[in-house]
Amino acid sequence: KVGRELPILRTFAGSELVGRRYRPPFDWFEGTQGDRDFWRVVGAEFVELDAGTGVVHIAPAFGETDFDLLRREQETEPELPLLCAVRPDGGFDPEIAPSEYAGRWVKDCDRDLTRELRERGLVCHAEQIRHEYPFCVRSDRDPLIQYARPAWYLRTTAHVAESLANNAQIQWLPEHIRDGRFGDFLRNNVDWALSRERFWGTPLNVWINDETGEIDVPASVADILERNPSAFDAFDEARRQEPDLSPHLRVHKPWIDAVHWTKPGEPGVYRRVPEVIDAWFDSGSMPFAQWGYPHRGVEEFEANFPADFISEAIDQTRGWFNSLLWISTLLFPDREPPLPYKTCVVLGHVMDRQGKKESKSKGNYTPPEVILDRVRLEFAVIDAGGHDEEAGRASIAREDYEGLDLRGDSARVRLYRDDDPDGGVELELRPEKMPRRLIALTAEDRLALGLALAPDGDSTLPREVPGLSSGAKVWVEDPDSAAPGADAFRWFFYASNPPWNPIRHSLGGVRALQRELPLKLRNVYAFFTIYANVDGFDPSAEACQKGRPEPAERSRIDRWILSELSLTNEQVIEEMNAYRVYEATVRLTRFVDALSNWYVRRNRDRFWAPGLGTDKLAAHWTLYECLVCTAKLLAPFLPFATEEAWQNLVRRPFPDSDDESVHLCDYPQPDPSLIDRDLSR
Repeated sequence: KVGRELPILRTFAGSELVGRRYRPPFDWFEGTQGDRDFWRVVGAEFVELDAGTGVVHIAPAFGETDFDLLRREQETEPELPLLCAVRPDGGFDPEIAPSEYAGRWVKDCDRDLTRELRERGLVCHAEQIRHEYPFCVRSDRDPLIQYARPAWYLRTTAHVAESLANNAQIQWLPEHIRDGRFGDFLRNNVDWALSRERFWGTPLNVWINDETGEIDVPASVADILERNPSAFDAFDEARRQEPDLSPHLRVHKPWIDAVHWTKPGEPGVYRRVPEVIDAWFDSGSMPFAQWGYPHRGVEEFEANFPADFISEAIDQTRGWFNSLLWISTLLFPDREPPLPYKTCVVLGHVMDRQGKKESKSKGNYTPPEVILDRVRLEFAVIDAGGHDEEAGRASIAREDYEGLDLRGDSARVRLYRDDDPDGGVELELRPEKMPRRLIALTAEDRLALGLALAPDGDSTLPREVPGLSSGAKVWVEDPDSAAPGADAFRWFFYASNPPWNPIRHSLGGVRALQRELPLKLRNVYAFFTIYANVDGFDPSAEACQKGRPEPAERSRIDRWILSELSLTNEQVIEEMNAYRVYEATVRLTRFVDALSNWYVRRNRDRFWAPGLGTDKLAAHWTLYECLVCTAKLLAPFLPFATEEAWQNLVRRPFPDSDDESVHLCDYPQPDPSLIDRDLSR
C-alpha cells in the first residue's frame, strides 16, 4: 500500500510493548491533568492481528470496548479520568481543542485532521475504508457518534435467573424465540440504562440533597406532599393563569423541576435530578400503569393480569417484549409466572417486493392508501432532459412502476396536481432506472400541468415528497385499476404466510391473495343472491321455512358441504385458540374453494331448474346456511364484506333479530351431528 517493500528490523512479542510510553498524535490534553502522563501501551485481547500492526489507539469516551478497557485499568489506578474533547452537541470543546477545530462538528474535521498529521510528517499511509456506520433513524443524512454519558441504571444483571424462569413459562410463537433470540438476550443482558437527557418523558423520581448527596425517591404525589405541602405551588400558580392545564402535568417538566424539600435536622435542599425515564420503561409499565395501579384500579388490574397474549414485530425482543418482562419480573417476584403475558405472537417484518425491509426514508414501501383508497403515488417533478423523453411520455423508477402494479414496457396513466384533482392529463408512463418517487417530465408536460421542478431535483428523498409545494409534485394514478380495499389488505397479512415470517408486501401481492378467498366468496354470495331473488327464496317466508328439509334428508352433496362446514368450524376454532391465525386462513380458504368450485359448480342445474321445488329449496337452504355461518367464521378476517353479507342475509329478512351485526354475534360452534367424516374423506 505504501508503494515499496518495508524492511523488518526486529521481531518481538506484543507483550514487550505493554507499559511503554508514547507521544500521542494530538497533545490537546497536555497540561490539563497536571503532570500525569496517560499515554502508555496496555494489553487487550480484542486487538486483531489480521490487519495493521497489532497496536490500536483507544478512545474510551467513544466506544464500549474501549470504555471497558478504561474501567479495567481503573481497578488498579482509580484516579484515571475519562478524557473527552467533544461536547454533548458533537462539537470539539473550545477549552481543549485548538481554535481551528473548536466548536466544529467532529465529522466535519476529518480532512483537516488528516492534513495536519500529514503536514507534521506523522502520516505513513492514508486511505478510505468503506464500512458500516450509524446514522440517525429519522434522517439518513445525519451521522452519529457513540458518546459516553453518566446515567442511572436498573441492576437487571442481578436478576437474570428470575427473568429466565419467567420466560420459560411463556408460550412463544414461533417457539424457538423463547430460548433462542429472546432467551439469549436475557442471558446476556447488561444493566438497563434507565435515564435519558431529554425534556419530554416521564421525569425520573430521584431527588438528591445538594449538600449531603443523600438520595430520596418518593413513590407518589402523596409522598411528595408529605415532605413539602407547598411542593406544587409553581404548578398551581401556572394553572390559575391557564385553567386548561391538565392536573396530571404537575408531575412533568417544567413544573416538577420546581419541586423541592428539606428534612428536619439535615442541611441542604433535595432537588430533582434533570433526567427523564427511558420511554421503554413506560411501555413496560403498561399492564399496571393503564389502571393507575397500585394507587387505584386494583380490581381492573387483577382481572386483566397477566395478559392472554401480546403481539409485535421481532425487533421487539430487545424492546417491548423485553421491557414488559423485566418490569413485571422485578415488581412482582411473589406472583406465579408467566408475567405479564401468557403468549407472545412474534411478527416478521414487512418487506418490499425485493425482500428488503420497507422504509419511508428509502421510499420502498407501499403506501396503505394504494391498497385502501386509490391506486396512485405522489412524485417529485424532475426534468426529463436526461431521460430521452418526449411530450406525452414520462418516466419513473421501475420499483415505483411495479408498485402501482403496472405491467409491460409502458402504461397509460393520469397525472394531476394535488390542488386540482379533477384536472390533469393522460400520458404514457415508462419504467426506468432512477431514484424512487421521482417523475421525469418534459417542459411541455410540466407547462400543461402548471408544474415546476422540485427544488432539490433528483436529490429529493422519498420522505420529502409529501412536504413539497403543490407545484413541485404530481399524482400518478392508474385510471383503470381499483384499489383492493381494507378487507383484502387485512386478509393479505393473515393469509400470506405464518405471521412470524417476513412478508413481501405489494399491491400485486394483495391482489393475488384477494383472488384466493375474498373474491371467490364474493362470487358465491353474488350467485346466491341472484338466484334467490329470481326464485323468490326468502328465509323468513313461511313457505320457505316449511319446505326446509332436515340436513339428514338432503342430497349427498348437501350433506357433504354441511359436513365440510362443521369440520372447518371445528378446525378454525382449534387453530385460533392456539393463536395459529395463518393455519386458520388455510382451513377457511379450502372451504370457500370447495363451496365455490365444487358445491356451486356441481349444483348449477339445481338452481337453474324451473320453480322452487323440494330439491331446489334444499339447495337454497344449504347455500344460505353455508354463507351465514361462513360470514360469522370470517368476521374477524373480513369485517366489511361479512357485515354487508350479514345485513342482507340475516337482518334484511329478520329485522327483529337480536344479532344486529355479525360482529355482535357469538362465534359459531360446530354441529357434531352434521359431520360425516366418511363423506368428507
